[in-house]
Amino acid sequence: MKTYHFPDFVKGGLEFAMQLYSHDEEEHLHDYVELVYIFTGSGIHYVDRIPYHLQRGSMLYINFGQLHRYTVIDNMSYVNFKIKPEYFPDSSKDDGCDFQPPFFTQGSGKQSQMAQLNEKDSEMAEQMIFKMLEEKMHQKEHYKTVIRNNLVNLLVFMQRNFVEQADAALPEPPKNLKKAIAYIDSHCGEKITQEDVCAICYYSPSYLYKALKQYCGCGFSEYLMKKRVNKAMHYLITTEMPIHEIAALTGFSNKTHFYETFKKHIGVQPSFIREYVVKTEHIVQSMLEKL
Repeated sequence: MKTYHFPDFVKGGLEFAMQLYSHDEEEHLHDYVELVYIFTGSGIHYVDRIPYHLQRGSMLYINFGQLHRYTVIDNMSYVNFKIKPEYFPDSSKDDGCDFQPPFFTQGSGKQSQMAQLNEKDSEMAEQMIFKMLEEKMHQKEHYKTVIRNNLVNLLVFMQRNFVEQADAALPEPPKNLKKAIAYIDSHCGEKITQEDVCAICYYSPSYLYKALKQYCGCGFSEYLMKKRVNKAMHYLITTEMPIHEIAALTGFSNKTHFYETFKKHIGVQPSFIREYVVKTEHIVQSMLEKL
């Protein structure tokens, strides 16, 4: 799926878009603040090599110059904001706004980086986000003011729901568990067994299950299936490869098993994703041409 940005970034210091994490990303950094809100799915986002578990209602910010990367467990849909300091007024000026985000400073500092919202608060945050996306799409009179006000509300909301650093960050996985996860992630499209992974990390099957459950939220079989589905989703939205070829490339023994597993994890058939991508690209492109 293409990512459609609606940029004011060069002119006004803000860019945001809805996107999909369907595959892992390598470590990188930015010269702006990045704010991520998770709608669906789950994964682990590493900020300065500290792992944070993200799920629906998670809000994570990445400050200037912070190294970060992510590992997807379930396909994650999210909204991504890229913000420069000039987007917000100087709170020392008498402009009627007393809000200044505390994280517009070079380096990570010691403040918390993640907020976790409950069900009710998640619904409120998502209303703000969808209002911003709607305003940016239609660009009615004073739409920039509406977007700005909603972003301020969202950031205040995030500050009120920050999780203490010690509670937000996952424990650093043991070296052998890292080997196990890396092996599964790299070979999920192949025929691998729990015994193969145990031989890599020197764990017993029961200990591997316990370690994966603690760190990734599921045991070997479920984690492997999720990574295969992630890989399949990535092929579906980035290539025109036939579905039966995608099934073979992602470690499924036959097309029927692939369809059943994909429907179980995603909720729809692979063909629906392919159709949705085509329709969505056509609709969004048509809207962009009218802006």
